[in-house]
Amino acid sequence: LSSLEYYFAATLTQTFKEKNRLVSLTCALLVRALSNGHVCLDLSRFQSDAHCFDTLFDNPVEMPDYQEWHDAVLSSEMVSDRPDTPIVFDTSQRLYLARYFDFQNRLIQALISRKDADGRLNPDPVSVPDIQAMILKLFHPVHPQAGEQVRVVEHVMTHSLTIVSGGPGTG
Repeated sequence: LSSLEYYFAATLTQTFKEKNRLVSLTCALLVRALSNGHVCLDLSRFQSDAHCFDTLFDNPVEMPDYQEWHDAVLSSEMVSDRPDTPIVFDTSQRLYLARYFDFQNRLIQALISRKDADGRLNPDPVSVPDIQAMILKLFHPVHPQAGEQVRVVEHVMTHSLTIVSGGPGTG
């Protein structure tokens, strides 16, 4: 485990006086999932594919009994199906840090609210000249490294849904 994974798990479990090592392991693996670009840790994948547990570690590690692990997580006071606990366990056996669970659900609701009667997402209408004027205002003079950002802005303004993701500074 990395220092971040270890100390996050240690801090959270100490704060909640959690003694079960499987819950501590789960906290660390959740941080690892986030570090690898995932919004959650899908606990159910370990039920059907024990090999995927081995891929998480540099050295061979024996996977805990799935049912014991599952039960330990569900019995922890730090875990519930609501974002008022630090870890949320949803009905599909995915674990989230509460803020990511909340953010994902607010994003889903925002997307649903933009759908029209036919189920399509409706972008706010923006004319091409308005887009070009906005780009000139935001990126004038155009810096050579801003080309990718200009293309993203053009795409966002002309499509009903665009997801921009990546590390800090991406969006």
